[in-house]
Amino acid sequence: MPYSGPTLNELKEILVTDYLRSYKFSKDKRFNAGAYLLYGGDGIGKTAIVYQIAEEIAEILGLKFVDLSKIDEDEIRKIANEEPGKYFLLVYLYGPEIQFEVQYLSRPYWGKHFLRHPGILFIDDITYIKNEEAISILTTMIKKE
Repeated sequence: MPYSGPTLNELKEILVTDYLRSYKFSKDKRFNAGAYLLYGGDGIGKTAIVYQIAEEIAEILGLKFVDLSKIDEDEIRKIANEEPGKYFLLVYLYGPEIQFEVQYLSRPYWGKHFLRHPGILFIDDITYIKNEEAISILTTMIKKE
């Protein structure tokens, strides 16, 4: 049976629209969108679409886009202490790294300072995570944040 769902561009449009609608009506601008599962084979564009969505939302909101996985700890601390709502953050977590290094989840930007800015938590290759402690930490983060 051939695939009949949305194209990647249609999916991007749906997710951006949903995020912005949630953001508009949210009393607390840090917590505003639901969770989404992008499922599919390797190389079909899931990661690329998440980056495009994050960059587009940041632009629409007039916030500076920052991918926390691309900056060092000093820059993360600086952003964490900036005035709220100046940045739109993409937090990228890679499943295989989380699987073996639970301490990866306790980096400084997971503290209360991260919560000062809206953003997207992106967990890539989540199916690789079998470590019960990591699963518990991620479940708690998703429920709270």
